[in-house]
Amino acid sequence: MTVTYTKSASKVLSRLQPKLAARIMDKIEQFAADPRSQANNVKALAGSPYIRLRVGDWRVIMDDQGNVLLVLEIGSRGDIYKYEASVQIITTPNGESLVILPLADYERLVDQADIARANRIRQALASGEEEVVPAAIVRRLIAGENKVKVWRSHRGLSGRDLAAAAGVSAPFISEIESGRKDGSVSVMKKIAEALKVDLDDLV
Repeated sequence: MTVTYTKSASKVLSRLQPKLAARIMDKIEQFAADPRSQANNVKALAGSPYIRLRVGDWRVIMDDQGNVLLVLEIGSRGDIYKYEASVQIITTPNGESLVILPLADYERLVDQADIARANRIRQALASGEEEVVPAAIVRRLIAGENKVKVWRSHRGLSGRDLAAAAGVSAPFISEIESGRKDGSVSVMKKIAEALKVDLDDLV
């Protein structure tokens, strides 16, 4: 099974410590190769096509599309599970407020939050606001390869093509990709526009 990532999931990985990002990717690829290998860490989200993989304190929301496993979102447990719910609140004799929620209700809320987030990402993919990125590109990004170079090659552009689209010289693109020069914010914005990525995908 081929593993692909949404651009937002690849961005999360590229900002993590490289060892943690590689560990998460390894677990995803292990699941893709043999779903039973991660049986204790995977849950099918009832009433949806989505799967949640737990890697330590990180949660990965995926869509198994047959021959392709699409990683929709990656986030820490606290970031992903932000939602509002009706709960019972009690006050202890010491004045401390506590929330009471049956475990089954909590797990159902977590599943519903994951499904809602996955549906939003699927809608963003359908509208073109989000895109799918191959695992090989994500690996290059988390390995620390120059982001301009990685995205340029992913877009199938030569250095000259990118330079022309961004309104800069081809040697300057080469110097940015080799790390000999940093582009100014305005130049990096032009490069980001030419590559159809956000500025923060490149810096």
